[in-house]
Amino acid sequence: MGRGGLQCTAVEGEPVVELPWVIEPDRHGEGLATEAALAAIEWARSLGLDEVVTITTAGNLASRRVAEKAGFRLSGKVEHVGIAHLFYRLSLAGPETG
Repeated sequence: MGRGGLQCTAVEGEPVVELPWVIEPDRHGEGLATEAALAAIEWARSLGLDEVVTITTAGNLASRRVAEKAGFRLSGKVEHVGIAHLFYRLSLAGPETG
């Protein structure tokens, strides 16, 4: 069906923990990416992480919606793997905003 979770990466030289997700096209629209993102956020909290990020291209409206549903806030634009992306952050410090 797809994949998600946590991965270490660097965005413009900054080490970050990223939540990536990919869902098979025939399963789009079922809420699986949002479910994967929310589960990864809870996992990150259980690990004591202060922040997670996600990146997506501006044209990927579905992933942008998933990021926003999961509580991420747009932080700006970055170049990642040679491609322009939108950069979203989610602070895990303080009370759960779930």
